[in-house]
Amino acid sequence: MRRGTSAMLYKWMTSVYLLAVLLLCVMNFGSVSAVPSELLGIRTDHIVHFFMFFPMPLLFFGVYVSSVSVPSLKMMAIIFILCLLLASCTELVQRYLIPWRSGEWSDMAADAAGIFSGCLICIVCRYGGHNKVRE
Repeated sequence: MRRGTSAMLYKWMTSVYLLAVLLLCVMNFGSVSAVPSELLGIRTDHIVHFFMFFPMPLLFFGVYVSSVSVPSLKMMAIIFILCLLLASCTELVQRYLIPWRSGEWSDMAADAAGIFSGCLICIVCRYGGHNKVRE
């Protein structure tokens, strides 16, 4: 796939993803009784938070990589911090601006775990093996 096409595809997917995250953060789910409260001893909402934020660094990294030839670890750190800031903002908005939602520190921890895992996948895929890291 050509670099221009790849960049446009990543930007489009990232935009759709961010819109979906925004909608999920502000929607009123009421009482969702069909979902168990825990799965393997972990709160179900924490699992949802983990998987909701897991793709964020992957998509941001894809947007960046599709526009430059060799990304740096410094850029990966910037992406990690940006993702954490966005996740923090969603929790703060839920806590203070949306009455039917509650922002919790434990949800933020699950968000951060998903972001960290996504960043690890990016680092392993991009820098593992024979690829050299440029700073």
